[in-house]
Amino acid sequence: MKKLIKKSILNFSSYDAKRDLTGTVLDANENYRDYFKVYKDEIIEELSKLSINRYPEFDGGSLRDALADYAGLQPSNIIIGNGSDELISIIVNSFIDNGDFIVTASPTFSMYEIYGKIAGGRTIYIDSDENFNVNPEDIIKSANENKAKIVFVCNPNNPTGNIFKEEELIKIIEGVSSLVVIDEAYFEFLGETVISKVDKYKNLIVLRTMSKAFGLAGGRIGYGASSKEITDILLSVKPPYNMNSISTAYGLVFLRHRDEILKDVIKIIERREKLYRELKNSKEIKVYKSGANFLLIEVKDSEKVFNRLLNKNIRVRKYGRGKLKNYLRITIGSEEINENLINLIRGGYFDPEV
Repeated sequence: MKKLIKKSILNFSSYDAKRDLTGTVLDANENYRDYFKVYKDEIIEELSKLSINRYPEFDGGSLRDALADYAGLQPSNIIIGNGSDELISIIVNSFIDNGDFIVTASPTFSMYEIYGKIAGGRTIYIDSDENFNVNPEDIIKSANENKAKIVFVCNPNNPTGNIFKEEELIKIIEGVSSLVVIDEAYFEFLGETVISKVDKYKNLIVLRTMSKAFGLAGGRIGYGASSKEITDILLSVKPPYNMNSISTAYGLVFLRHRDEILKDVIKIIERREKLYRELKNSKEIKVYKSGANFLLIEVKDSEKVFNRLLNKNIRVRKYGRGKLKNYLRITIGSEEINENLINLIRGGYFDPEV
């Protein structure tokens, strides 16, 4: 059987996404609120309109229209995916041939490289500095020297929270002949975007998701924005009926209530900044500024701190190797969760020697 396997995935292991959802879950950058409980009646009404024995709309139809309105674009600029992960796969499969190069920052979202490998591509990582900032000139130089097909920029970056300024992103877009994919999964927590530039720059794709700010991680709704020319290419590669009717119904309801949901986003940003200040006051913790709904911290012994929090039934994301050794990533939760974390910081819980 092994000789039949595609060479590019011979050494692959499955993506480890096993999680324990008991206790306080702060390990996957999800919205702490379950909006189904808030909009349950409206969601049930929307679901009751479905003919589940029929295939869903091929191109997302009404949800595509609603997302275009939210993004300030035309439906012809929008493609919807089963999470933005699927859209990354579609983009890579549309543009990467065997041996082609992808350029991205390090560290960043792992799926860029994974989908690139599956397609037979090779990923070049541009090292960040001690504060995880990346020089746009280094990205441009590497992309041009290696004739890269795609440059992926996660902004804000996961898992570091770092941001590129708009002028830096434009510099990259204008400075390369590559396709530039700006992953704005955490856009709502930053409030800055280049999505209005997709018609101006024909090599630009912007990715977004409803998994984070909109609390639809289980609904798997991602969307991409690009010029009609690029969108048409991606639609030709997209699987038919990739968006199921149930997720589409959820998406429509949540978008109708976007003003209310975005008010919660403002509260999350306020809590993020409050937690940042508390972490910054601790001599045992190095915390990084973030434009997303999480904070990355460095501690003396991430394993010990991780287990201490776990004993309190708090689950955060632990990194234990490479550049992120002894780092933890903490999703911002409710006011109560935030205050609990602040009390643990003040009590020395984040210092393994206390």
